[in-house]
Amino acid sequence: MAKSPESGRTRPRAADGGGWAGLYEATPDHNALIGRSAEVVNFLYATGFSGHGLLQAPAAGEIVRDLCLDRTPPVDVAPLAADRFPHRRRDPARVAHRVRREYSAAHGSRRR
Repeated sequence: MAKSPESGRTRPRAADGGGWAGLYEATPDHNALIGRSAEVVNFLYATGFSGHGLLQAPAAGEIVRDLCLDRTPPVDVAPLAADRFPHRRRDPARVAHRVRREYSAAHGSRRR
């Protein structure tokens, strides 16, 4: 942890001595997922903002608040529901193979 010179507050420090990292999540259509799960009771989601989450957080927060309180959100979030994508089951062996292939492509095919 390092102290920010501007505020004096503690902030995380990357292993290389500086920088910041965050999750860059994206959906197939590059639109966020906001809504209530139809499969899991009381599971609300707001994710997949493709790097724009910080800018959209105030509006997403109001929407999730309204969903949590069983209110109607100020905008229709039905087009942002997770079920707009066909449900696909992922074969763990295929996923592992793809991850190994992508890792090898990025880091070379050296073995330890």
